[in-house]
Amino acid sequence: MILAPLWGLIWHVILDSYFFRGYAVKVEVMLQAEGDIRERLARTWQGNFTPPFSQSSTTTTHRHVALKLLNSEVIPLLIQNRAWWVYGDATHIRARKGTLRETFGRWQAESRAVEFHPGQALSDRQLIGYYVVTIVVYGFDRLKAAGLERELTGTRDMQEVLLALTQARAHNVQGCVVDWSPHHAPRYHSVDQAIQRFPDLRKL
Repeated sequence: MILAPLWGLIWHVILDSYFFRGYAVKVEVMLQAEGDIRERLARTWQGNFTPPFSQSSTTTTHRHVALKLLNSEVIPLLIQNRAWWVYGDATHIRARKGTLRETFGRWQAESRAVEFHPGQALSDRQLIGYYVVTIVVYGFDRLKAAGLERELTGTRDMQEVLLALTQARAHNVQGCVVDWSPHHAPRYHSVDQAIQRFPDLRKL
């Protein structure tokens, strides 16, 4: 009588830990000041979704709101301002649950570490400023897009990656983070500061 539930639990742990694979994606886009969407993001983005997996009504609502805003606000705003993209990077992995959770946590920590760097106001000596938008998503689904599987070579590849993120199904998403640095407009990084703080950026 006791062994059946116990074996069921063990089998669930085995499936969950060893066979349940998913994805994690990190996207960083550096834009010039002329294409500044941070004030719009600050008004519309309602907070990152980073809880442990749960099917509670509160968690489910938060998950759906985050994905809806990512698809209806964040990604369209970035694509609409692609003329101001300068540098960018995209990383995509397929892995098991433990690795995904660890990777997501590391990427989120790295993003938060530079999010509130004060930056500086534009001056006569610094006529061009930059800021970086970071998106991190992970879940148990399969995102299908060629842009996720190859190295970025330009703005077209970055656009494909962003559009691939819109395929994520809300009920499978376990984390969704949108950060921008400097967090407060109209403060900006110089190009050297941005590349120093986001070393994976490459020319788009």
